[in-house]
Amino acid sequence: MKKELDRAFMKKTLIASIVATAIWLACFIVFIPLACKGIVPSEASRYLSCISVLFMIWVPFAFVFLRVKFDFTVFIVYLVFIFMATLVGSGFSVYHFVSWYDTVIHFLSGVVIGFVGYTLFSQNSKERLNYVWLFIFVVAFAMLCGGMWEIYEFMGDLITGSDMQVSAGFVGQKALMDTMIDIICDFGGGLVAAVCCIFLERNKRKAKPVETVEGDISQVNK
Repeated sequence: MKKELDRAFMKKTLIASIVATAIWLACFIVFIPLACKGIVPSEASRYLSCISVLFMIWVPFAFVFLRVKFDFTVFIVYLVFIFMATLVGSGFSVYHFVSWYDTVIHFLSGVVIGFVGYTLFSQNSKERLNYVWLFIFVVAFAMLCGGMWEIYEFMGDLITGSDMQVSAGFVGQKALMDTMIDIICDFGGGLVAAVCCIFLERNKRKAKPVETVEGDISQVNK
């Protein structure tokens, strides 16, 4: 029964990844002429952002082969988010056209990544963290991924000469403003996710004894 469930989950994940890849391909085909005509910036970093989405689409499916469990709903939310954040935001330069888009995306990234961290831990570990450590773990995971993204932006700007960190023309504290606002938004989103995850975990733990009793009764009936 477990193997059948694993195969069904793998099949769903594969289908979702293929559909996401098809959508990515369609968006990338649209992006190329827009970049060539100068409607959107044609820097190397924009192409890098578009291509990185393809990699991120298939990372969760690779986890399936490593026997890493995760929630399918969270996976779909993850796919939608990377499209909105990386492909639409960076690739199509919506961050430059809509001033508040970057702030909203970074806040939502803290929420989404926090839930991703929670579902990865809760479904792959037999350990039970107390609520304080669970809170710290979710926030720390969101901050870790947010920090890695800022490193990616910094290295991308350094290597390609682009301006993903929106720091051109500024010096001193103003040059750090965009990065610091992003990190603060990641932290805020992580806090929201951590609080929600504690409530989810508490409900899960309350329901688990009931499931155990029902399982014992079914065994007796057999």
